[in-house]
Amino acid sequence: MSILVTGANGYVGRSVAAGLLAAGGDDLILWLHAANDAEAAQKIAAMPKGGAVNYAWGDLRSPNPFSHVDRSRITKVIHTAAVTRFNVEEDLARKVNTEGTAKAVAFAQTCPKLEKFSFVGTVYASGLACGKIPEETVRDRPKFSNFYEQSKYEAEQAVTSAGIPWNIVRVATVIADDDTGHVTQYNAFHNTLKLVFYGLISLLPGNPSTPVYFVRGDFVARAILSLLDQTGVFHLCDERDKAITLGRMVDIAFEIFREDTDFKARRILKPLYSDKQSFDTLVEGLDSFAGDIVNQSIRSVAPFASQLFIDKEFLNERMRAHCPWYAPPDIEGLIRRTCGDLVRTRWGRT
Repeated sequence: MSILVTGANGYVGRSVAAGLLAAGGDDLILWLHAANDAEAAQKIAAMPKGGAVNYAWGDLRSPNPFSHVDRSRITKVIHTAAVTRFNVEEDLARKVNTEGTAKAVAFAQTCPKLEKFSFVGTVYASGLACGKIPEETVRDRPKFSNFYEQSKYEAEQAVTSAGIPWNIVRVATVIADDDTGHVTQYNAFHNTLKLVFYGLISLLPGNPSTPVYFVRGDFVARAILSLLDQTGVFHLCDERDKAITLGRMVDIAFEIFREDTDFKARRILKPLYSDKQSFDTLVEGLDSFAGDIVNQSIRSVAPFASQLFIDKEFLNERMRAHCPWYAPPDIEGLIRRTCGDLVRTRWGRT
């Protein structure tokens, strides 16, 4: 039997594929995003090889992105392919995340031996809902901070309404590959800290007491595979009392930054926190008074700013019940090691 992994050359997809290869037992079809044969060949050359691995490629924006995939032996689909930027444009988010997932679901419906369609989503499909967020489908459409959240919520609806066996794994923000703090994929967390480190942003939106949820890449891949045979929604994140607050995260980052000679010499002050109304007013008025660097810096933070004012508690009982190996990390230590890696490598430049 075969397992199809979409987005297998992406951050999560590559880790999931590596885990499946290490486990052995099933043939793998690794589907890569590529626009043409030449791009596909270049990406395939960088992927793992083996007798149990076959490759396919396509573009989720095309009418039939899985036309070259043999559906006759597929028992499981792990759909990781997505645009994961908080600042993704509305049209791209809709075509790739929403409509692309619908195409993957439609393909899965034609697989005669399908046992499971596993959708890799985000905890922020809950949008701007506050309080306890259960491991279940979102009943009422929430408001959203950005088009990424909206598209992943809509993708969930496509999965759960298709009449196929499914599960949804909602992932928190990945900040490091593993417990060493090493970073190979950069996102809003890393980019915001980069702005702070270089003194490009002196105002942060959010309440210092707001909890923020971070995970490691190796945990995400292991959990996806552990949950592959299960049904329902699962939150890949830590409990509320194991999370860290925005204010504490910034404090730790500055402790690490101040160990760097160049940073210390610049005497950069810790950013001030802005209330939501003031930050929204700042963003709206940028074009009229701000330079390009300030404009770009603030706008890079703006798409997820609303989440930093909301106190959420992502419940994870179902994930913990099916992942008995799970243990909450030392989140403060992980942030210290991650910030240290960012400073040493200058965000991947060295």
